[in-house]
Amino acid sequence: MFKYFFFLTCFLSHATAETNVRYNYIHYPMKCINHENIVFYDRLNDLEKCKWYCDMEPRCLAFEYGVGYGKHPDYHPGDCILQSSRSTSSNCNAANWQLDLYVKGSVIT
Repeated sequence: MFKYFFFLTCFLSHATAETNVRYNYIHYPMKCINHENIVFYDRLNDLEKCKWYCDMEPRCLAFEYGVGYGKHPDYHPGDCILQSSRSTSSNCNAANWQLDLYVKGSVIT
């Protein structure tokens, strides 16, 4: 058990160190992306942490963040949904879904 825990801890530390790059994000209020969800963090309630999760996930090109526009039962303020696309969807009613879109931009130097 200890060997497994030690290996997993070292592996995760190594992986995080190699992907510790931060990005700028472009904010698009009331925009969203259809059918490109990678990971859903329910009521994360921390925009900076959501950015960090996207930074650490190589497939993440954008994320949707829950805001208080409407009352959709599936999405709440503070939700964080990592996306594998940057392209907004014209048929995605972000105000109804309660989502803003943040698209990954340039690396912060």
